[in-house]
Amino acid sequence: MRRVTGQGFTLVELLISLALLGIVLTAVISINIGTSQSAAALQVRNDLTPELQIAQSYMAGKLGQAAYVFPVGANVQMTATANTAVSPSGSTNFKVGTDPVIAFVLPPKIVGTTASTKCSTVTVALKSDYCYTFYAFYAMKRSNYISAVSGADDSGANPANDSTAWVLMEYRGVYSDPNASYMATGFSQFVTEIPTGNRGRLLMDYLVPYPTTSALPLFSTNVTQTPPGSQQAGVATVSMNLAASQVVANQTVRVPTSNSTAFTSVTVYPRNVGKPMLDN
Repeated sequence: MRRVTGQGFTLVELLISLALLGIVLTAVISINIGTSQSAAALQVRNDLTPELQIAQSYMAGKLGQAAYVFPVGANVQMTATANTAVSPSGSTNFKVGTDPVIAFVLPPKIVGTTASTKCSTVTVALKSDYCYTFYAFYAMKRSNYISAVSGADDSGANPANDSTAWVLMEYRGVYSDPNASYMATGFSQFVTEIPTGNRGRLLMDYLVPYPTTSALPLFSTNVTQTPPGSQQAGVATVSMNLAASQVVANQTVRVPTSNSTAFTSVTVYPRNVGKPMLDN
């Protein structure tokens, strides 16, 4: 009988093979993770970019119609319900030039005795046609916003971002005095009689944390505390410097660019400053 012998793998060869297999698998997994992270980052960037652009265009459009811009140093206390207007200090009071807020007044489209009557009687949807309207754009912590809202207003908790991200908000209200002489004699009333009790609404999610590391503020204006009627069209300006940032897949995605000092900046010249009615 002939004895058949075979040469098998030695223990060392098996260990080397397993090590090589591990290296290959690690490389494949790393490539897959990297691809997934890149895809997630691209999706977030594609979501944040239009959101930022839409919010900035909307704000620029409203500010461009302003008849009065709250000056630097003015207090803006909206006392919105459900804590949807919380300043960086944790209070309901914002200060123009110190806090991330800009406030202004839009004039009505129609003035006169009939308009004064209708301001009090028309439906909410038509009040901006006959009444002066207060607007404020401001930033607040995302965690404060999420804890204050529910239902359709709730954009959803995001543990990776809630403690650091901010949101951009809008607040609006109708002034009770519809008199067309408001512009000529009652500028101070715009500041002291802010319509209160409404809710702020979300304009943009994942605003870069405030204050930013950049010298650029979220909002700035050259309007200072001045006597009534001194604001002039073509002189008064409001600047906005926006950027969005979101942490996804253990990486930070920032728009307009990854540069922490880059912002999308726009300067607006309110065209209705000092005018009693809306100039379309």
